[in-house]
Amino acid sequence: MENSVDNMMKSSLSVASSPYLAKPLRSIAQAKAEQDEKRRLEAIKNQKLQSKISDAARKKEH
Repeated sequence: MENSVDNMMKSSLSVASSPYLAKPLRSIAQAKAEQDEKRRLEAIKNQKLQSKISDAARKKEH
């Protein structure tokens, strides 16, 4: 049991000291806003794709 706690501590330390996460360049709010924006753009892209697909399907039927 002691060992797994030790490993957890080590792994969280290595994550915390990774160069990617060490630089808090963006605030959490900023990162969240960027993610929301990405999701929104992705949703728009998917909608356009869906409408293209359904348009193509409609044309095939007629």
